[in-house]
Amino acid sequence: MERPPTPAFQPYTQLPQIRHIYLDRYQSLPSDAPLSLQWLQLIVVDGIEATIEQVKQFHQAHQPLELNDLDLLETIVSYKLPQLTAEDIKAMLNLADADLKQSRFYQDIARIEGEKGEQRGKQQGEQIGKANMLLTQITFKFGKPSQAVVKRVKNAEVEQLDSWSRRILTANSVAELFA
Repeated sequence: MERPPTPAFQPYTQLPQIRHIYLDRYQSLPSDAPLSLQWLQLIVVDGIEATIEQVKQFHQAHQPLELNDLDLLETIVSYKLPQLTAEDIKAMLNLADADLKQSRFYQDIARIEGEKGEQRGKQQGEQIGKANMLLTQITFKFGKPSQAVVKRVKNAEVEQLDSWSRRILTANSVAELFA
């Protein structure tokens, strides 16, 4: 069922240069179909198994793929089959590590995951630094802390460590600090 165009675009839909394309008509194409239609077919094919089979046929028919084509193919596969890992895609397309690592898709994922890892590292470093500072303050004010206190401080979240770091200024004992 075709949706009516939005009012702002209504005049343009009547132009002779505009051609309506129905994607369901591209799920099955002859093997000699133009490359642009084969790309479209990869996007509109339904089902996991059908998508995997279509990707394999497409890849075999268009060897070797240019790097830009490989990027597009990996992007289509990753959006249509998000449950696949980079290793699954590499195996499906018979790619060498060098091919996969050169693709923009792989590099984007590596950059995003690197940024996430960097952020996690910063957060972990902040937590360790604050825990060590609080343990130093506890030792200076109350003497050597017990193993239970050390464990509690080292396992605490940053917000809790901040709260204890303020409370240690007025606390008269470790029990009062954690109260």
